[in-house]
Amino acid sequence: MRRSNHARSPQERQGRLNALGVIADRQMQMRHIEAATQTWTEFLDLHTTLSSTRGTST
Repeated sequence: MRRSNHARSPQERQGRLNALGVIADRQMQMRHIEAATQTWTEFLDLHTTLSSTRGTST
């Protein structure tokens, strides 16, 4: 998923946001708490830059 985000154009912020939510959720399930926290921070930073039902529901 991270490679997918790196390959996305900067204009595809909603897709990037969704992928970050999935990554963070999986990291939490695997009990990688520090990595999940970092990913959620990245998610929240991006989330504040756009209005997205998709991002809000993640």
